[in-house]
Amino acid sequence: MILSRERIAIAAYLAILQSPGTQRAYRSTLRALRAEFSPPDAPFTVAEFDTDASADRVTDWFTGRWGQRAPATFNRNLDALRSAVSYLQDQHWLSTDPTRRLRRRGRTPDRTRALSHSEIDALFDQDLALRERTLYTLLYSLNFAA
Repeated sequence: MILSRERIAIAAYLAILQSPGTQRAYRSTLRALRAEFSPPDAPFTVAEFDTDASADRVTDWFTGRWGQRAPATFNRNLDALRSAVSYLQDQHWLSTDPTRRLRRRGRTPDRTRALSHSEIDALFDQDLALRERTLYTLLYSLNFAA
């Protein structure tokens, strides 16, 4: 089997990744990209991503595939694509970034952790009704009694 330049480039890119887990995750993202943009009987060409229209296509595909996922999943897959694009640009295979219209998502706040002392102090600094201030004081004192 003859390997295309693109497959060799992607294999070389994946080989520079240190972590086997990262290699596996990034390989999965790149396979999804290839499956979407390359017909099964046609070779995958990097050049097709070097146009202005490719940024729209990649953005639409990416948000359709990972847009409803958790921010960490969205960002991990975006990082995989951006890292590969950066490598391909370093190798002079791409001159543009087809992921340029995509933005990382903020992490979902962790509501399960305890408030820090500064966050608790900020609660007491607010102009609260007596009932809320009493409740916060009670909860705060129970936290330190445990």
